[in-house]
Amino acid sequence: MSSSYDESYCLWDVTSGDLLAQWPTQNTTYLALAIHPNGTIMAAGGRDSVTRLVEIASGRVIEELHGHQRTVESISLCPIATGDPATDAQMLVTAGHDETIKLWALPVAGASPDTTTCLATLRAPGPYAGMNISGATGISEAQKAALKALGAVEE
Repeated sequence: MSSSYDESYCLWDVTSGDLLAQWPTQNTTYLALAIHPNGTIMAAGGRDSVTRLVEIASGRVIEELHGHQRTVESISLCPIATGDPATDAQMLVTAGHDETIKLWALPVAGASPDTTTCLATLRAPGPYAGMNISGATGISEAQKAALKALGAVEE
């Protein structure tokens, strides 16, 4: 699989180098791709902040995952072995330009679509995390807003 800035993604035969299929990306550019171990589904993260689960054979979008506020830049699929193949699952991990990492539980085989759940959102503390700027003088409202975006608080 590959994606490009022409708003398409492609399926390739890596042995021959032949292009097997090409699909549009729903008016975005996918910057991150990961293929499910079963080879039938791909996770694609876009510049539009949406992660899409795509059926590889047809290019059809199965599900859209909304949660990031900016570009999805990295994706990984991690198996979760339960000891029972009927309940083995996959964890989808997405990282975005919004400085968050999201952990998604993909449905087990046979489950209906639209059942992917965001389990957690992780975010590293900002460089001014917890700094109390109450009563600070000599800074503008815009500067206060910027400090708060970097983790400062006003109590």
